[in-house]
Amino acid sequence: MLDIGNFKSKLKTFGGPVPVNRYIPKITFPTGLINSAYRISERLQYMCQSCELPGRTVNMADTSTRIYGPPRKIPYNTSFVDTSMQFMVTQDSMQEKRIFDDWVDLIQDIDTFDMSYYDDLVGEVNIQVLNERNALIYECILFEAFPQNVSVVTLSMDSSTDFMKFTVTMAYRKWKKVDIDSRDTDDFESEIFDFNPLTPVG
Repeated sequence: MLDIGNFKSKLKTFGGPVPVNRYIPKITFPTGLINSAYRISERLQYMCQSCELPGRTVNMADTSTRIYGPPRKIPYNTSFVDTSMQFMVTQDSMQEKRIFDDWVDLIQDIDTFDMSYYDDLVGEVNIQVLNERNALIYECILFEAFPQNVSVVTLSMDSSTDFMKFTVTMAYRKWKKVDIDSRDTDDFESEIFDFNPLTPVG
């Protein structure tokens, strides 16, 4: 039987559980949006209410019709799961939503319906995970990323305390984990989280 005291001791030895609210999402927009995105990129790091670390699926070949006896699961490729990011919208002209509207407009012109070339519409998403000491403990990059879906924004007269937010589903070609083992992660300090969000501020 697992001893709770031993479990707590081991958990402390391993550094404790990773908090889910210490992360930095960095979005690199396509070159066609550089002027629009110049001031919004850093703001989105603050306004990102939630995001997902990407997933990966191993695709299996169907061997049930070619093998006598129990079929084997034989991997032949991998696919990458779309990831979502949710953003708070500010009263500064709703710039957070506007930049993603512009990105979708870049993908397909809303008047002519012409599609952009693939290389002109993709960007990159970098997600960094920090521990409670603001040390970088995990990092991944989503390559050739673009918004597959920008969600609707619900407006309502029923609540005066809620705030506007929307969700962006990002598609991408692949993601890769960044090797941070060679870095001195204890010296890494976030440019954003110079406080501990686990405790009240002000």
